[in-house]
Amino acid sequence: MKNEKKIQAKIDAYFDSRKSPLRAKDGALLTDEAGHVLYEVTRPLTVTGLCRALGFCSREEMMAVKDEKSAEAIASALLAVEEYAEEKLFYKESFAGTKLFLSVNFPRWRQGETEEADEFPEAYEIWAK
Repeated sequence: MKNEKKIQAKIDAYFDSRKSPLRAKDGALLTDEAGHVLYEVTRPLTVTGLCRALGFCSREEMMAVKDEKSAEAIASALLAVEEYAEEKLFYKESFAGTKLFLSVNFPRWRQGETEEADEFPEAYEIWAK
């Protein structure tokens, strides 16, 4: 339980480090109806960045996490990174690079392959379907 909470805190910190608050032309912070500050992702979300934020030396090390709850937290974070990239497919100027990013980092985006890669934890395979 402790390990899962530490990993989730590091995941949250990584995603927060990629955001900046939205500001009006006069510099004032933009908020929603409830008064919460609005943010936008200003630095790309990457698998490598997630690995580094979690303290792993490689993607393989991150994918080899055995603790079920920690693996689920990592799988969920990977889905968020994938979602971020997938949304970029809707923009012509970033389509080719985004498609390459997705095919390199997420097995189901690889064209012509029918089997999932073994390096992804089981939790990711469940979440990604």
